[in-house]
Amino acid sequence: MSTNIMIKRICEFCQNEFIAKTTKTQYCGLKCSSRAYKARTRQSKIDQSNKQTEMAKNPFLEAVRVKDFRSIKQAGSFWNKQKYYLQIS
Repeated sequence: MSTNIMIKRICEFCQNEFIAKTTKTQYCGLKCSSRAYKARTRQSKIDQSNKQTEMAKNPFLEAVRVKDFRSIKQAGSFWNKQKYYLQIS
């Protein structure tokens, strides 16, 4: 199916102006599309790595986040451990 529309757009990756033939076109070509995809996947891997690092730094905090309900005794033991952890750091 061919189209006769021509829309002036700005590439989301390289910021150059180009003529798009559909309303959903985001990138000026395959090269920019591939580079944007690689940048997105690279950033998601970095974010995932940072999240794992934060979980490794604060294991007590992650243990509390996982549980839906805590008893008063569990909450007290968590804060005592966290207090000692902060004093050591």
